[in-house]
Parts: sequence; C-alpha cells; structure tokens
Amino acid sequence: MRAYLFTLVLLLTLVGCGKAEQPSLTELRKNAPVKRVQVFDDSTVLVEGQALDSASLDDTFSQLAEAHGVVWYYRQNPDAALSPTARDLLGLMLDHELAICLSLEPDFLDMPQPDTELTDHAG
Repeated sequence: MRAYLFTLVLLLTLVGCGKAEQPSLTELRKNAPVKRVQVFDDSTVLVEGQALDSASLDDTFSQLAEAHGVVWYYRQNPDAALSPTARDLLGLMLDHELAICLSLEPDFLDMPQPDTELTDHAG
C-alpha cells in the first residue's frame, strides 16, 4: 500500500512539473496587439488613422481576434444616439468577440501609452 501511495505521489509531482504557468488575462492583454478605431459624426471610420471599407474592417478584426487583440474605440459625441455606422461597427467587433476599451479622447491619450499618434480628423 505504501509503495502504491509513493508511486501516485511521484506521478502527480512529475505531471505537475511539466506544466508551464499560464499567463494571466492581465498579462495577455498587456502584450496584446491593439487597433485604434475612431468613429466620427459624419460616419467616417478610421482604423489606425486609415479609412477602411467594410470588407477590410472584417478582415482586420478577424486577424485581430486570431491574435487575441484589443480594440481601442473612440466615438465622437458619445452622448448622441448611435449612428447606423457605429452600430454596425460595434456589431462587427462583437461578432469577432474582440475586447473593446472605450476612450474619451480622439488621440487615445486616456489609454495606456500608445506607441504612435493618429492623425487628427478634420470634419
């Protein structure tokens, strides 16, 4: 009986030693790729400062979802009702099950340390 318990403990120890610790969700998000999305009152949508059509948006969000990325989302005049463009965009991000961080600043200065600045939207 003692040999059985010793073998069981040894096996459980060896199995446990082979596993690497999984990174926390916070660590994953800290290292996750980010796409900065801006939505303006005139229905302009910019991703990383570039206007994209709906097919390109879908492709961009698909790739971001595969990389477990995050969307930093800014909407001009957030107190107004959602425009159809903003509604469709949010639906697309939700379809891809993306994490979304809301920003109140068009240049995302309220978000953690952006690496690059976006150009201002004239409009």
